[in-house]
Amino acid sequence: MERIDYTFRFFQLFGIADADKWTETLQSIENTYLDLLVDGFQDMKSFESCESLRDSVREELHRNYPTIFPLGHAGTSVGQLAYYMLELEDYNATLQAVFSKYNYEDMEVDEIHAYFFHTANISLASSTQDWIDPFEYPMGQTCQECLSPTMKQTRYNHIPKTLVLEYPHTNIETSHQIKPVVNRKSNSLYLRGIIYHGDNHFTSRIISRKGQIWYHDDMLNKERCIEDGTLEDMSNEELKECQGKDLILAVYSQV
Repeated sequence: MERIDYTFRFFQLFGIADADKWTETLQSIENTYLDLLVDGFQDMKSFESCESLRDSVREELHRNYPTIFPLGHAGTSVGQLAYYMLELEDYNATLQAVFSKYNYEDMEVDEIHAYFFHTANISLASSTQDWIDPFEYPMGQTCQECLSPTMKQTRYNHIPKTLVLEYPHTNIETSHQIKPVVNRKSNSLYLRGIIYHGDNHFTSRIISRKGQIWYHDDMLNKERCIEDGTLEDMSNEELKECQGKDLILAVYSQV
C-alpha cells in the first residue's frame, strides 16, 4: 500500500484551491472534512496557515479513523485519504456485474459512497474517459455457466461535480476531460490536478481552467508552484511521469 506523509498538502488533492470557484462545488458534497478545508481556505494567508489547516483536518480524520489515519510520522494511503475526503452519506452510484449473452444482471450490487474510483477490475480500460463512459467495461472474466463475457456496469444517481480517479502503474491514458452520462445527460469534468509518487515522496501538478500547468513539491518549494507548460502541449507519457515520480491519481472537476 502506498504511504503518504501528512506534510503532503491537502490542496494538492483539490488543485488550484480558488475559494471563489471551488467553494460551492466542495460544499455541495456535504463532507465534514471538505467543509473544514473550505473554511480554512477562506482564512488562509500564509504557508503556516496551510500547515495549521492540514493539522486540523488530520486530527479530525484521526479522531474518527485512528487506525487508517495515525498521528506522528506515520502515513496513510493517498487513495484512502481521497476516499474519506469525498465520502457521501448516501450512495451516489452502484456497480453491478452484467452477463452480456443474456443481458442478465447480477443481483449483487455494490454501492459507491464517494466521488472516488480506484482501478479494481478496470485493467482493460484504455483511458479515464473509457473508464467512466459508457459506465460499462469488461472485467476480463467469463460467466462459468454461460461462458459469456462479464461486464461491470456503473450507474450514477446524478452527475458528479468532482471525481478523483486512482490508477497507479496502469496503461490507462489520462483524458483531458471526461463526460459522465446519467439518464442520457452528460456534463464535462476537466482534468484539474495529478498526484505523483516516488522515493517515498509525493508531488503534484495543478492545472488551471486555461490549461496552464503548475508543478508543486512542498519539500523543495514550500508553498510556491513552478510553471510547467500547458496541458495541450503535454503528451500522455509526460502526464504519467513527473520529475521521476509516477502518476497515482487524477482530479477532475466542473470548475
